[in-house]
Amino acid sequence: MELVKAVYQVTGELPDPERFCLLSEVRRAAVSAPSNIAQGASRQAEKKSVQFCTFTRARLSEPYTQAKLCDQAGLLESSRVSFLTSHVATVNALLSGLIRFHNSRTTQSL
Repeated sequence: MELVKAVYQVTGELPDPERFCLLSEVRRAAVSAPSNIAQGASRQAEKKSVQFCTFTRARLSEPYTQAKLCDQAGLLESSRVSFLTSHVATVNALLSGLIRFHNSRTTQSL
């Protein structure tokens, strides 16, 4: 949820011409992360939970890449891009830990 707040905060600083295209792309990718995690958590099977977490981790490459593009195009200050990409990296690390946890439980039950 912190990532979504960060994305909304930073993308609100985009110049007007980018507000319709890039803004919606970054926000959509960020909002899908907690939704996918919640959907995976509601599944009873460990394998399905891992699948949703893996999908979410892949989906987070989108706001990361889009933030880097904003930096290179000069659409956002580098400090704001770093703020955003550090949030993405944190969520990715947490998801990796969650995937390892689920995988270890799956391995133990075999």
